[in-house]
Amino acid sequence: MKTRILASLAVSIALTACSENKPDFQVNTIKVSDFAYEIGGKPAVNINLAQDEKNFCDVTIWRADVKQGFDTTLKQKSSGNISSTCIINGKTFMQSSKHPTIASLTIDELDAQNNKAVLRTSLKLVDIKTLDEFFEVKDLRLPIDGEQFVNLVELPE
Repeated sequence: MKTRILASLAVSIALTACSENKPDFQVNTIKVSDFAYEIGGKPAVNINLAQDEKNFCDVTIWRADVKQGFDTTLKQKSSGNISSTCIINGKTFMQSSKHPTIASLTIDELDAQNNKAVLRTSLKLVDIKTLDEFFEVKDLRLPIDGEQFVNLVELPE
């Protein structure tokens, strides 16, 4: 029981957003785009991580990168092979080439036989209005299965 409480506390601390009031961000729903989508003329897939309808993040990568072992990190860049945006408490946070932002995604597991994947993401994004407030999640584990797995690995028509 004590170990479970400590583990829950560690997860809660790891998911704390960076701001003056330090709100927690808990992923309650993961949805993967099920429509044809492109970034820079290349097929892409969007992964929506939602706490609720008003607090969510979108992480987008090219479909060609959806393979086990894929790992990407963009530091202080606003474009590349990963794009991310978060809407948290009415504020929009994005990657920036002029601010210390980070967006990373790793595909740890991609199991077509069992229709499941495990991704990890870390984000540090800047508030697009103030440019001095950041939202951050570190090493967020994203289990994806069933229909969402199919959306991840198959190009929709």
